[in-house]
Amino acid sequence: MRTRSTIPRERLRDGWQTGADRFGDWAEHVQTGLRFRLLPAGRYRIGLSSRELEAVRRISPDANISPSEMMPVREVVIEDALVSETPVTRQVARTIVSGIDGDGDGQPAMASRTEAVAIAESIGARLPSEAEWETCCRAGSSSLFTWGWDLPPSSALERWLSWSLEEPDLERNAWGFGGLFFGEWCSDPFHVSHDPEADVVPDAYVVKGGGAQFWPWQDEEWVWCISAMRMPSTDLFPDRRSAVRLVLDLPR
Repeated sequence: MRTRSTIPRERLRDGWQTGADRFGDWAEHVQTGLRFRLLPAGRYRIGLSSRELEAVRRISPDANISPSEMMPVREVVIEDALVSETPVTRQVARTIVSGIDGDGDGQPAMASRTEAVAIAESIGARLPSEAEWETCCRAGSSSLFTWGWDLPPSSALERWLSWSLEEPDLERNAWGFGGLFFGEWCSDPFHVSHDPEADVVPDAYVVKGGGAQFWPWQDEEWVWCISAMRMPSTDLFPDRRSAVRLVLDLPR
């Protein structure tokens, strides 16, 4: 599994600074303080495998999921890009758009689709594709969750699901990505499965993640931490808001 990455500094635009830590290189947008990691070009797989489905059934035979929405497993080709290591915080979002509610500047901003696009475009970025988001979440793994095959103790889950996006509260995966479970906007229209010919839900986009929204869990909300889990934005929370992770394409 790749655990470190090297950002091609010569391909960065002006207004960025770089550094490195145990996950590899990072690039920081100086004006906003947003930190990004490299998602390297390559062929990856997304979707729920039969082995993952077996793992779901071992955890709970009656887990509330729709496997067909996450199948079949599909190979995707991804180009080099920088992806923000966490969702955009309320503090940053409020400098760009109005209407971001909630206390806690270091918590993820919950934005409408229009606000999410505006936040991304303000620094020349975009929303991730579903393939990019899931690849970042999986961090080279093929397991059910980014951290492995089983549910860890509550003490460990607290760090994965913390609403604080700042150290030491934030748990990150092998590629340095954290804050993965608030439900995040993706750029793709929602198809009812990964079949290329699958129907599209009208006026719906893919939303990924979501387990932190229901923590502490009362039932089987752990399913929203499955890397392959997805939902249409028409089924989103009543205020139709979700978290915002950004992708910056690297100039060739």
